Formats: sequence, C-alpha cells, structure tokens
Amino acid sequence: MAKFGASHLVRGLNMNHTWDLGALISELAQIEGLSSVSVLVLLGADSNIARFDPTRWTYVPAPANDGYAKGLHPIVDAAFDDHFTLIKLAPLRAQIAKHSSKLGSQLLQAVMGFDYVLVMTGSRPSSEFSHP
Repeated sequence: MAKFGASHLVRGLNMNHTWDLGALISELAQIEGLSSVSVLVLLGADSNIARFDPTRWTYVPAPANDGYAKGLHPIVDAAFDDHFTLIKLAPLRAQIAKHSSKLGSQLLQAVMGFDYVLVMTGSRPSSEFSHP
C-alpha cells in the first residue's frame, strides 16, 4: 500500500504535467502478475483537516484548501450529504471520453487516472491525545 497525495498517485501525467509514482505503480504490479487500485480521497461537505498551529504547538481543525477537488464538483456533488461515499470511476470513463471536449481537464484526469473516489463528507481530523 502506498499513501501519497493525489498528484503523486494519479495514473498518467500528474497535476503538474510530469510523470510520477502513479504511472509506475500499476505497471509494476502488472509486471509482477498483480493488480493495483488507486483511490482519490476528497473532503465532502462539512469536513475539516488537521493543520499545525505553531503558536500553540498543536494541530487544530481547519477547512481544507488543497485544491484536489477543484473541477471535480460533479463527483463531489454526487456524494451523500451525511455519509462517506465511494464512487467507482471505471463506468464513467466511456461517457467522459465521449464528452471530453466539454469537460474540464481536472475531471477528465480524475476519472481516467483513479479507480475510485472516496468523498469523506463530515470527516474530522485526527487529534492529539490529552496531555495531563
């Protein structure tokens, strides 16, 4: 299992238009007679991340601004309003390919570059243990 940011694990060119690990992982798995699955994790409505606050030397909840969901509103909007949602992208590929000229590049790249999208609606960041 590899856990990296989406730009590192997308199949094909990454978000910076360079080749990264995602282009290699699925190929290496196939060479070894295995398969791979790539999951893009996005924050849904009412979700926060843990952001380090150096003034308090701790992590605090904060809204995400990583930009991974930019242009992916059709997928995020399809998620449940009150639960995590796992969306299989393979069935969307034929439709996306037909209409690629009308869609944004981010949506095309996500559908073609990942197997699933996990939209984590209402997720909360991890926090530190209480210190006595």
